[in-house]
Amino acid sequence: MVPSTRLAIFDWAEEHVFSRARSIGRSLSLLIAAAICTTILAVASGALHHAWELYFQGLPYSDPQRLVAVTGIRGPTWRAAVGTSSRLFLPWFKEDQMFERLAAFRWETFAVSAEGRAPEFVPGARVTGEFFPALGVKAQYGRTILPDDEISGRVVVVSSSFWQRHLGARPGAIGGKLTINGETFTIGGVMPPRFWFISQDVQFWVPLELEAPGPSQRPMLCGVIGRLRPLIALDQARWELRDIAARHKLYSKPRLSWLEDEILRDMTPAVAILGISLAAVSLIALLRFVQALADRRERAHLADAARGMGCLVAKALLGSLALGGLWVALLDPARQPMYGRGNGESMAFLVWLFGLACWGLVWWCLLDQRYRCRVCLRRLRMPVDTGSWSTPLLNRPGTEYICPFGHGKMNVSSVRLFGAESERWTYFGNFWDELELQSTPGNQS
Repeated sequence: MVPSTRLAIFDWAEEHVFSRARSIGRSLSLLIAAAICTTILAVASGALHHAWELYFQGLPYSDPQRLVAVTGIRGPTWRAAVGTSSRLFLPWFKEDQMFERLAAFRWETFAVSAEGRAPEFVPGARVTGEFFPALGVKAQYGRTILPDDEISGRVVVVSSSFWQRHLGARPGAIGGKLTINGETFTIGGVMPPRFWFISQDVQFWVPLELEAPGPSQRPMLCGVIGRLRPLIALDQARWELRDIAARHKLYSKPRLSWLEDEILRDMTPAVAILGISLAAVSLIALLRFVQALADRRERAHLADAARGMGCLVAKALLGSLALGGLWVALLDPARQPMYGRGNGESMAFLVWLFGLACWGLVWWCLLDQRYRCRVCLRRLRMPVDTGSWSTPLLNRPGTEYICPFGHGKMNVSSVRLFGAESERWTYFGNFWDELELQSTPGNQS
């Protein structure tokens, strides 16, 4: 036999690194989870950036602790394309005493053309004149929309990204013209780069007129934002708005919530469900390790047990990242604020569906870990039927699996006599070395 010229480091890597990586990678479900996670991280980078900014940098408004989100009816109308009639909000704007400022908004998709370009559809919003003062923000260049613009103004305030992409980031663009839905608007200002409201996809804001001449011409609103006066509690504002609605015989029970909570509302179920799933897997891993500590035969293999439990938690974490990224990309308000989200029942169905997906992830992680060697974490091979169905009490039928590198074998019983029975695992010594030693001619008896 020609001696091998490979370095010992390559042989060690082949046995301990590459073979183990290939074994774990053969799991189809793990590959799918990794592919989903990678795809989500690449495609949904904008949504992930939005979530990162929201959680770690805070809202880009002045004193956001006093900002409140208001809807006229119960339900997810806050981000829907069609919300509530402005008739419900007009008395609040005129008679409320708990808010420093109240402003209404409405999402739309506009046909926009600039400097002779072909029109394109761009997400935007109609807002009242108190919108930007209520948020406590000012334009980076120029000015924002004023209350006088609601009636006579044809002013548009653009985002920093729209200014850079469509207007060439020219300071002289302020005072220029934009054609929006066939009407000419004057560019009044450019907002700072960090400014966003509910969605970073919204590119510009135009005035919204609440008091239309006729009832049939009153606009539909998505919601109202308000800045509470100092030392005013949320419950006080809620009861005042309900009293105003009752005096005007408006059958509306306004829902008030802090603006930050409203923005995070769609992400909270996913974070909670994923947290519970990871906690469940981690608890099972910890209980199994404690069981190994209590078993005298398992104490000699505590390092193997710890490595196996770490692999189990790592798989659950990888799958959770994939599912969490999918939820953020599809349902995060940074991606779909101005499109119809359906009613509360459809949102509840999506939460239940996501919960089932998380339960399936936990089940798969436990099942995949069960059929892996406790020493090398490779998939067990060579299933062999054992026992007999004719004598299930003395010789229970089952299936025996063996580690391809001879670290041990596992017997999974086909009959459960005592409820949830664990699989029976048997450690081998240096199994393949013993076989090689026995097959050597000089060592045969």
